[in-house]
Parts: sequence; C-alpha cells; structure tokens
Amino acid sequence: AHIEELKDYPKAHEAKTPAERAVTIRQTTAILVDMIDELRTIVPNDADTKWVNMWLDDYGMHIEDRLTFADKLEGPDAEQQEFYESVKADKQISVSLNEFAKQNEMYSCMTPGDV
Repeated sequence: AHIEELKDYPKAHEAKTPAERAVTIRQTTAILVDMIDELRTIVPNDADTKWVNMWLDDYGMHIEDRLTFADKLEGPDAEQQEFYESVKADKQISVSLNEFAKQNEMYSCMTPGDV
C-alpha cells in the first residue's frame, strides 16, 4: 500500500527548483520510513530473520541517502547536486535492495526510483 501512495507524488526530477525537489523527496521518504517501520513489526522469527533484518537495515541506509540528498538540494550549489547512494558489494545499495525484494517476491518493497 505504501508504494502505491508514492504514485500520488510528482517525480522528484520534474520539480521546477531544487527546493521543490527536496520537499517531494522528504514527503516520499516519509512514506518509505513508514513502510520499513511497519515491516520491522512483522519480521518472521525463523531462519530468514537475519537476512530480513539486514535488508531492512540496508533500506535504512537508502533512506538516509535520500534525506542527505534532500539536504543538499536546500543548500548552496543546489543546482549541481546529484543523488549518490551508499555502496554494497560494489553496487548502489538500491541494486541489493531490489534483488532481495525480487527474490522474495516483494515487488512492492522495491526502491521507487523516484529521486
């Protein structure tokens, strides 16, 4: 349900100004935070617990990356800012997050790619 909410927002890159883009990123990131908080309450207590918790922690890093980018969009040189993600296994963390989501058929938990 959370990912569906993101469709109600404009794509961040469609913003007219960096500050407007930052607002959209913060709003959509709040939805992702709610999603992750909700998922943490239903982590199974089985052999996969460790992997699910690692994935949720990685999602937390992706969320921090989004918020850091939003901060930069509100600062000096906002027009020149680019979105950089944390790296995991020599790739952007969203690659790892999305692979885990696909392997576990959690397509609605993939990163939205909206930044």
